[in-house]
Amino acid sequence: MAITPLSNAEPPAAPEERPPYPLGIPSKFNANGVVQRFSGNTTLCHLPPTSPLLPALHKLYATLGSHPTLSKIIHLLPPPSWHMTILDGAREEECEPNMWPPGLEKRPVPEATADFAKRLREFGLNLEAEGLAPPYKMKIPGFIEPIVGIGLQVEGATPEEEKRMRRLRDRLADTLGFRAPNHETYGFHISVAYLLRHADGDDGIELKRVLREASPEVEMQIELGSVEFCTFENMLEFPRLFYLGDKEEESRRNDDTPLALISSIRGRPATSGGGTMVLFTGQLYPKRGLGFLALGASLHDILTRLKAEPTRFPKLDLIYSREEPVHNPVTVTLPANGLRLRFDGPEQRLRLVEVVDFTKNHITFNDRDLLRPPAAGTPSGGSSGTPSGPSFKHIYHKLLGPTYAGEYIEPEDGSADGIYVLSYPGVAFTFKLPASAYSPERDVVSLLSASPNQIATSLAVFDGPSWAEARETLWTAVLPSVKSNPALPRSKDTYPDEISLIRIHGGGKLQLFRKWTNSSFWITLSETTPQDLVAELGPPNAIYRKSDKRMTIHKLRTVAGQNESGERGRVDDMTDTDQSSVMTGSDDANDEEVLEEEASGHISGECFYNYFYLGFDVLVSTPVQPSRAPPCPDGDASAPPERQFKSYAPDKLVATKIVLHGNIPGSYEFNRHRRCRWDIAYLEGPTPDSDAPPNSESRFPKIEEQLNERWRGTYQPGDGDARQRGMVLNRGWGDSPGSSCELLGGWEDSSGTAAAAGLPKKADGSDDSTTTLYGFPGLVFEVLGNGYINTVTVF
Repeated sequence: MAITPLSNAEPPAAPEERPPYPLGIPSKFNANGVVQRFSGNTTLCHLPPTSPLLPALHKLYATLGSHPTLSKIIHLLPPPSWHMTILDGAREEECEPNMWPPGLEKRPVPEATADFAKRLREFGLNLEAEGLAPPYKMKIPGFIEPIVGIGLQVEGATPEEEKRMRRLRDRLADTLGFRAPNHETYGFHISVAYLLRHADGDDGIELKRVLREASPEVEMQIELGSVEFCTFENMLEFPRLFYLGDKEEESRRNDDTPLALISSIRGRPATSGGGTMVLFTGQLYPKRGLGFLALGASLHDILTRLKAEPTRFPKLDLIYSREEPVHNPVTVTLPANGLRLRFDGPEQRLRLVEVVDFTKNHITFNDRDLLRPPAAGTPSGGSSGTPSGPSFKHIYHKLLGPTYAGEYIEPEDGSADGIYVLSYPGVAFTFKLPASAYSPERDVVSLLSASPNQIATSLAVFDGPSWAEARETLWTAVLPSVKSNPALPRSKDTYPDEISLIRIHGGGKLQLFRKWTNSSFWITLSETTPQDLVAELGPPNAIYRKSDKRMTIHKLRTVAGQNESGERGRVDDMTDTDQSSVMTGSDDANDEEVLEEEASGHISGECFYNYFYLGFDVLVSTPVQPSRAPPCPDGDASAPPERQFKSYAPDKLVATKIVLHGNIPGSYEFNRHRRCRWDIAYLEGPTPDSDAPPNSESRFPKIEEQLNERWRGTYQPGDGDARQRGMVLNRGWGDSPGSSCELLGGWEDSSGTAAAAGLPKKADGSDDSTTTLYGFPGLVFEVLGNGYINTVTVF
């Protein structure tokens, strides 16, 4: 039996009596910190984004993540996962008596989740009557003894509140039908990290010192909101199925339909009682989105959400221009859901949501059906007697109301039917209309109500007063802030401010601009600390330990040939391709190397802060001399004196490198990061009328020409030619299956979209996985075969 909540571990045993690793290793993480499958369900309260506890936890997160020794023996949990468990449900690894409802121990987890969901929904409606409704007022006395991990002890703010929380646990246990052996002694807690190794000796002393210094900042009272019923596949994320007692959600049952999420755990079709697949359901928000498909959301965010629910979205097709992937629109089609999503190329933001088959989804507006979904057991796709779309009468007279006259698109290729576009602010419907029936003199009602069976063939959601006006600037208009979009879930989740542009000024200086605001801040390489990064950007989505030794030979090759400036000696910046935790799909083979490194006492504090949702990674390491500032724009080889970095202790960690990701469709790393836009500010012309500086949408030959012109006077003989040769890198020869980029299910069976799009499917040295590296002072470009830049490393 494995009962492993952090606050309920056994007292520390003598080293000779305890297991070789703390509880949770290797069941939840392996010894090298790679997350393992550990699935189940639970009831919990996530920390709200406005909690006064978050600043202190973010500070602790940065301190631990950048610590030269402690960071090697812990796995930090991502901040969005921080929560207080109320009552654990069923867990796949603990399918045994007393840990599951009696007699049901052998049931698959998805079946148990479906059963628990039904019971908890009913129980949730009684919370208020039983005096168990939120908010829950709690207090933090301090940290738990770090035996299993790092966590906060949590208690009721008053004795009465503690009794109420215990009663809530009892009622939840009664509802689910079982009580774990530790039910009465269970201690509430908030987990921050798991220990990968026992914190002994100096590590234990140092860890206790860090926690002791952090204690005054976390000892406070906090308030928690509604209890959530969640599933999980591992310890990094706890997707919510629903809030207990949420009457609005109970009546709506919209985008977070539990059945679909439950079934996605096992990858089986989500079915209702009648055996039909659960439809995509979404509320229509004109000018803002459809369900969770919010206009302005990034391609990375949308694909990540769709991939998380393979049973509801079993097939995704990506269509893009292989020659111009960063300029032309990108289209995602969901054939099983009757949806089509269109993104602009430069920003990769959702600009248009289209419903092309109303029978494969369930759309509502102000809680009224656009088209009543088929009855249970009726196949989708429009059977006889079932309308295939909403009628004009329903839209015009009941749902959205009157609007101005639309536009008529003449038939093409000799077809008898044209298309009439009925447009409202932010939403439009199309209807087939025979050319013989159309007359510009007739009003919309007489045109479309002549036939009682006049039904819409498609729907479009966009940002604009009408479709005719919106399509002129569809790909370029500035969209409203996603954070204020009602199409997104209610703000119990945290959405960090996006970075819209990074300006590279040379000499290790970068200026980061925030989206939808005029504010910016600076990252100065070899000066900006991990604490500075967390303060401006929030905690990273992941922290990856740098371990790529494959390119060391090039460092040896160039030592003898480096010039006086030392710039050519920085080949590690050109060959450092190991940037992200996505490379660690299976790192078990490295465990022995890691243990030997720790035993020898030579521990490298270098790590990458991975900001997947911002589009870049930051290398945190001991300070190094940053790149020289660019020479004067008049071509004079002279340059400002090199900036001296601040003096830090030898083990002090600072940001020394930043890797900006292009997220170009067809590239091997596609959808690992959001697209990051950048420009090279020091190549900007001297006057306002000058051409814009080269940027993330420029082809590399143009950038190469301008950089060579600027730096030519600083090159040693033959140095420029060496740079122009480039260095070929094959992303397909990764170390592990974790490097695979077969992201979207169903492409292998697609005959027209995926294959034609040139999507990477295998690591065979094809053009899809082969890139070329080019180095310049302070910059390394990874260039695709089409000339566009996949990543740029600034050092």
